[in-house]
Amino acid sequence: MTLHFGERFDSQDVELDGQDFDACTFVNCTLVYRGGDPPRLPNNMFVSCQFELRDAALRTLAFFRELYVCGGADWVDMWFSLCQGPELPSSPEGAQQ
Repeated sequence: MTLHFGERFDSQDVELDGQDFDACTFVNCTLVYRGGDPPRLPNNMFVSCQFELRDAALRTLAFFRELYVCGGADWVDMWFSLCQGPELPSSPEGAQQ
């Protein structure tokens, strides 16, 4: 994981996958997550930025949307509630599969 500490990013696309940004400032940036290793983003400032999901990240979101509307809303809600811990679950216990 590449560490960026105290850097400033202005008006650019910033790839987030596999990066560690700490105490950085992002101004007018597009922050791109593609579904790789999740970034670490502690202590940053975001000014007029947008986040974009692309590639696998966007497909995963589309999958959850489809699952949600076709009767799997409880599963999706439960999975996201479990994502608040330090480790991501592979499957929520008690979810109907």
